Amino acid sequence: MLLIPDSLTMRQVIDVATNDTLRDILMQRLDQLGSIEGYDLGDLAHFIIMQSTDNLADLDAALGFSVLDNFVDRTPYGDPDFIPSTEWIADHGSWYELTYVLTDDGFGWGIFVPKAEGMDERLLAMCAEFSVRDAEGQGRR
Repeated sequence: MLLIPDSLTMRQVIDVATNDTLRDILMQRLDQLGSIEGYDLGDLAHFIIMQSTDNLADLDAALGFSVLDNFVDRTPYGDPDFIPSTEWIADHGSWYELTYVLTDDGFGWGIFVPKAEGMDERLLAMCAEFSVRDAEGQGRR
């Protein structure tokens, strides 16, 4: 799991990224959030890039909540009333992107989950069920 807490780290990750899709998405997020005057990217969002060997417990610990539970009513994924706490889940082909806005001032998390063997099957299933992909390949929800 790779944590990106600021603009400097984001630029370093972009420079060494070997996956074109992930690099393009990271550059887009840096352009969108890293150019707001008076703010560093880390003031607005932190990002996590998961690896296929990462487990869900480590992700939940890093976030402080479970992505497979609605953090308002605690409904777990798999319950017919479950709705993810994300703002949206994007399907970018080989990656899912989960976006959470947690505070009134807009601070949030961006989580990138590879569609890879070894990744938690429940996480992938939840992403597949609730993600959207439009004609340009950009997810929206």
